[in-house]
Amino acid sequence: MALLQIVSIKGSSMAPTFAEGDRLLFRPPWRLRPGQVLLIQRSSHAGVDIPQVKRLLRVERRIDEASPISSLSPSNNTMSGYWVEGDAKEASTDS
Repeated sequence: MALLQIVSIKGSSMAPTFAEGDRLLFRPPWRLRPGQVLLIQRSSHAGVDIPQVKRLLRVERRIDEASPISSLSPSNNTMSGYWVEGDAKEASTDS
């Protein structure tokens, strides 16, 4: 992924924050925090990656239960999940 990427909004899933035709400049975030607007890649039914603009609602971390308690560390024994949604719930395909 490029350091900076310009995307044009298509559709109304991020209304009223962004309207169709708005252009946004994205850079990879240093840290993910709820409330951030992100550029994500979603795979279509045909297996093609489609860029989408969504808002991060929450980050979930789950402990891998197969690992011994003594070896838990963020680097090898947790899994992360991200919940993103469009601002216009009725017009958005969400995670």
